[in-house]
Amino acid sequence: MKNLLANKQFRLLLSGQSLTMFGDVALFLALGIWVKDLTGSNGATGGVFLALSVPAFVAPFAGVYIDRFSRRMVMLVNDLAIGVLVLALFFVTSADRVWIIYVVAFVYGGSQQIFFAARSGLLVTMLDSDELGYANSLLESIRQGLRIIGPLIGAAVYSAFGGGAIAALDAATFFASAAFLALMRVSEAARSDERPPFREELTAGLKHIGRTPALRVVMVVICIALAVIGLLNVALFALVDEGLGRPPEFVGVIATIQGAGSILGGVLSGPALKRISEVNYLGITLGAVAVGLAMLTIASLPVIVVGLLIVGFGLAGHLVAYMTLIQKKTPEHLQGRVFSAAEAILTLPYALSMGLGIVLISVMDYRLVYVANGIVLAGVGIYLWFWRDPMPDATDVVTSRRPRGAPRPATTHPPKRPSTPGPSERSHSPESSATTPEV
Repeated sequence: MKNLLANKQFRLLLSGQSLTMFGDVALFLALGIWVKDLTGSNGATGGVFLALSVPAFVAPFAGVYIDRFSRRMVMLVNDLAIGVLVLALFFVTSADRVWIIYVVAFVYGGSQQIFFAARSGLLVTMLDSDELGYANSLLESIRQGLRIIGPLIGAAVYSAFGGGAIAALDAATFFASAAFLALMRVSEAARSDERPPFREELTAGLKHIGRTPALRVVMVVICIALAVIGLLNVALFALVDEGLGRPPEFVGVIATIQGAGSILGGVLSGPALKRISEVNYLGITLGAVAVGLAMLTIASLPVIVVGLLIVGFGLAGHLVAYMTLIQKKTPEHLQGRVFSAAEAILTLPYALSMGLGIVLISVMDYRLVYVANGIVLAGVGIYLWFWRDPMPDATDVVTSRRPRGAPRPATTHPPKRPSTPGPSERSHSPESSATTPEV
């Protein structure tokens, strides 16, 4: 961690990211409140969060272009474009202009897919393999900390000054992040001018996941987990109402407690990944979430507080290990496409389980949702804990051939139909599937 923070380029990235992550969490809740105020409809409010998540399905298309250009420049242009876009919210003055909020939310969601995929690749370029876990750990800890205070500040700014003020605040964070990115000096690998057909580029991320044992196994396991985790978003309100006998506003307290556990999980993940493989650590974190969810079935506030802390710890650790696994198991030239393909794959079961939860929660005890999640997550956690990876990390292969801190070699695309994957092709997940449900 000390060497990581001594890296000036990483400090610049971290500074800009801290600002944009704050802007993100402050804006999201404010957009929902804004739509609710304008329309009075819960369904219309839910549409904001749907608009934010839908772009994940088309993320693989963006991944192609992320891998074609400098990741730093992709992030910089993305920040400037979204900073300008959110200013369009100033034109939302009545209910008949609420469509502007949906458009902004949709493009905003797409920009996040682009930014995080590019950031993942940039970290691989900037850092050595053994620093990636610490970098992801630090970024996740900051994100979780901001999730505690960001929505409160966003709601307060909206209430005091209106939607235009929160739009201006968010835009300012993007412009500041772009400034930090402009100050960075990173030696990125040159991109080859020779490109395979677009269809091959588009499917390259999915194919890499399929032929890399660790990524293939983890994607299947996380899909199984997300197929039930989405139910938790609906069961949360039943937990607050039926389990604790509290008003809906108590959900904010739940989020804060879980966020505190997530900060701890993010901080401890970096050191843990120095000693435990990413796949095995995913097993530990999913098992921790299972234990925490089991505790939420007990209608006692002290027990539920402990359970929420454990759940937060496990979810944050899960995200750090997932991101690090994608980075370490993927060659530099495929980072954007693999990350984007993974997000698209994981979004589907999560979205379907959220829809199923809306139907089931009205006909079944909320505690059964938590029990079902606990059983599934415990099962997949045990499986990942005992799983052993037969392949080396892609970043280890590259790092072993270059001096520490030296730029990576120029990027070349693999042959169209290799008979046997070479070392550079071998293989490393959710704001993002880095989707973190509130439980």
